[in-house]
Amino acid sequence: MNVVVIGGTGHIGSFLVPQLVDDGHKVVVVSRGKRPVPKEGPWAKITYLEQEYKRGDETWQKFIASLEA
Repeated sequence: MNVVVIGGTGHIGSFLVPQLVDDGHKVVVVSRGKRPVPKEGPWAKITYLEQEYKRGDETWQKFIASLEA
């Protein structure tokens, strides 16, 4: 399954993303880039996208819509 994790480098995402990868999911992490992304282990298998976002922002909504498969 393809999974997009918004805020994937935050506290919850840092635990969730490796578990999703280990379970065989294709993971895309969207982050504002405030925290470094680990390069080893399951993190080496993710797609990382950096994007500033705000609730209700049309640019953000278009960005997320563009991720649909």
